Amino acid sequence: MKCADRQRGQAGAELLALVPALLLLGLICWQILAAAATWLNAAGAARVGARAAAVGDLPREAVGRVVRMDGPQGARLIELKDGEAGPRVRVSIPAPRPAGGPSLGWLRAEAEAGQ
Repeated sequence: MKCADRQRGQAGAELLALVPALLLLGLICWQILAAAATWLNAAGAARVGARAAAVGDLPREAVGRVVRMDGPQGARLIELKDGEAGPRVRVSIPAPRPAGGPSLGWLRAEAEAGQ
């Protein structure tokens, strides 16, 4: 009986030690998903800009309809040049910032309009 008394509450203490690690893992997974969604947004905007350039429209306006480009944290149309299959557009979007954390840089995506 004495051994059982000493182990009483052991599962609760182990769970309490595990909670911060599970929270950290959850936050890391959330940040990865947010970065992936941002990159997909940049890729979509680059495709729209490349299509617009291919038909003679202004790629900056087309990209601006898809993603926010104004302000210090807005997307940037970095480069527009001719590629092998048509106009090539590169869009850069700031990576999502963790709550209260530092900036993680920019995510870039490039698209080329096929002919």
